[in-house]
Amino acid sequence: MLDSSSLVVAQRDAEPADNLRPTTSWKLGEQIEDNYGIAIPAGLPTGSYTLEIGMYNGDRRSTFDGKTDHLLLGQVQIQP
Repeated sequence: MLDSSSLVVAQRDAEPADNLRPTTSWKLGEQIEDNYGIAIPAGLPTGSYTLEIGMYNGDRRSTFDGKTDHLLLGQVQIQP
């Protein structure tokens, strides 16, 4: 989750399915449903934040369509 200056204010890194289905175990064409929760830090100012996702290939970020290493999912609003 990024603030208006594109600084990371919250994140979660994990293998899919709570570390039970690493991408190295996937079969070609298999679809994995995965839900992620992100803990919002106490005292985070109210406002609009951007959700961004990325995937890794080993220790490097994977690219999407050969163009970017992340996807923007949209905005979330933090309220008191």
